[in-house]
Amino acid sequence: MLALKPGKWLLQTVHKMPFADSKICDDETIAATLAFELK
Repeated sequence: MLALKPGKWLLQTVHKMPFADSKICDDETIAATLAFELK
């Protein structure tokens, strides 16, 4: 558990994995971003 301080926060995560058909693409990447403010 992480206690967050008041303020604006930006959380980012990236998941990278080999693409099923390497002749088409090397990697598949999924990214997500969450922005929020604690008062």
